[in-house]
Amino acid sequence: MQMDALARFAEALVARPVAVAPLVEGFYARLYLASAADGPVCVLKVFKQRGHRQTEIDALARLGACSVAALPRVIGQGSVETHEVLAISWLPGINPDQLTEPTARIRFNADATAALAHWHGQSAAYFEDVDGARYATFTDAYAAFVAARLAWLAAHPEKTAAWLPAAVAQAWRRARPLLDTLADDAPSLIHDDPHPGNFLADAQTGALTAVLDPGRSRFSHRELDVFHLADGGPQLGLYDAYLARYPLHAGYATRRLLFSLLDDVWHIERADWFDEAWMQRKLGALDVALTAAGR
Repeated sequence: MQMDALARFAEALVARPVAVAPLVEGFYARLYLASAADGPVCVLKVFKQRGHRQTEIDALARLGACSVAALPRVIGQGSVETHEVLAISWLPGINPDQLTEPTARIRFNADATAALAHWHGQSAAYFEDVDGARYATFTDAYAAFVAARLAWLAAHPEKTAAWLPAAVAQAWRRARPLLDTLADDAPSLIHDDPHPGNFLADAQTGALTAVLDPGRSRFSHRELDVFHLADGGPQLGLYDAYLARYPLHAGYATRRLLFSLLDDVWHIERADWFDEAWMQRKLGALDVALTAAGR
């Protein structure tokens, strides 16, 4: 990616000279920071595959309509060197895993938990899958999601390993009854990718300063958000803080492993990523948990 092309794109949006520098690389996009003489102006997200830009625009609008946390503002969109690009506002803060003071971690966990709980308190008369189809139950919505992932794995053997489709299908058959516990729960608005790296915190106080990078925000079950909270460093404690404030139904620890496994299958499909050893570890951990649960 040519920095001068990105700079011209940003300058056309903000009507001032900027310098562009790489910021971070994610699964779905490369991020660049556009700065003027007086500081950051915007963040440029250069998507690796087409279609992700509109997904993020839609998710930011949906979450922003009922948010108690700051979210990036869409400044503009376009294309640079055939890549879809989204310009969003720069927001201050650090990765919460970098917080070192216990009091700052406690403050961050309380703020982040409150922000998620506010979204989860929004409901609807239906559950949605990642494509926007509506279902009467979460099990039906999630089963549709899994069926689509299994179909994709079967149709693209060159993208993974020969053993993976059957192993994922078997794990799903064993774990599906664990969703019955959630049958009476109402739909919740979810962020869809709230791992700790998608939050920003004040470096001194730990106060939540922003929530970033939503996935397919939709009405689903809040556990599809909560399992991501365990992805941060164990010293942060965000997952445990959420569970202490908003307990989940029995079996959540095993469902978390199922949801995490299928989320990685989703990454394989959407980000052209595959780590065989990683997937073996995920399946192994789920197998141990299911066996312990008598599944």
